[in-house]
Amino acid sequence: MDVITALLLIATGRAAKTAGARPVGSGAVAGSIFGLLAGWPAFLAHITRAEMLQRLPGRSLPPDAVRMANSPAAHAAAWLTTIVVGVVAGIILGFLGGLLSKQPSSELDV
Repeated sequence: MDVITALLLIATGRAAKTAGARPVGSGAVAGSIFGLLAGWPAFLAHITRAEMLQRLPGRSLPPDAVRMANSPAAHAAAWLTTIVVGVVAGIILGFLGGLLSKQPSSELDV
């Protein structure tokens, strides 16, 4: 899924440059949309103490670790992180897509 997303962000940068727009801005918008859509399932994830202990072997957990991990603030932080990563990836991959595209020209390329 990440490869498909990367290819779509590169294609967005190429299309933007071909249309005379800014590839970085178009990539950032596409990346933010990706982050918004990909991040909301974080609100549906709930972890138990047993799952936390399994993922963190050999570590002791504070008594309220499960409550903090399942809090709305933690879910919102995970969603915000996904959006920021999407925007940064969109900027980088949109820029690369713009580099892979030719400038629009008014003359026919022969």
